[in-house]
Amino acid sequence: MRVHSYIIAFILAAIPVIALCADPVCEFENPESRRISGDNPSDFACIKLRAAAGDEFQQYYLGLILIGQIPGPTNIQEGLAVLKEVARRNNKYSADAMRSIGGVYKQSNATHKNYALAYQWLYLASQQPPFKGTAHPLPDEQLNAEITPERMMELERSAPSLLQER
Repeated sequence: MRVHSYIIAFILAAIPVIALCADPVCEFENPESRRISGDNPSDFACIKLRAAAGDEFQQYYLGLILIGQIPGPTNIQEGLAVLKEVARRNNKYSADAMRSIGGVYKQSNATHKNYALAYQWLYLASQQPPFKGTAHPLPDEQLNAEITPERMMELERSAPSLLQER
């Protein structure tokens, strides 16, 4: 019985490795001679398929395309949802996803403008290894002018709740 448990554990642990070795769900056309682009409908379709299949980079890249940070079809609501999932997965793209989400909420021309959410997402990014101990992405002059220091402290305390599954 004990050996059986070890075999099951080994198989379950090997599944992600096997998935990494598997062929991608789609191939980009001529990737060695051109840049992959969200403006190219065939590239965009492949980006979406790879993101749906769990490719972490393509998930992040898709989110950037959808929020309009990279050329391609824009859907800010969908892009925010994709980037929030990336942020919650705690992978090498999470800190940048948090920073990008904060940027969307901070944009003065965005219909999604929300300085409190911008501050929270930028605060979360600032606590991640790539940004911790740097002056980026906080402090931010625009947010400092809009949010009091007391409110910032409240937002910092509640920010981790944004990373909870919804």
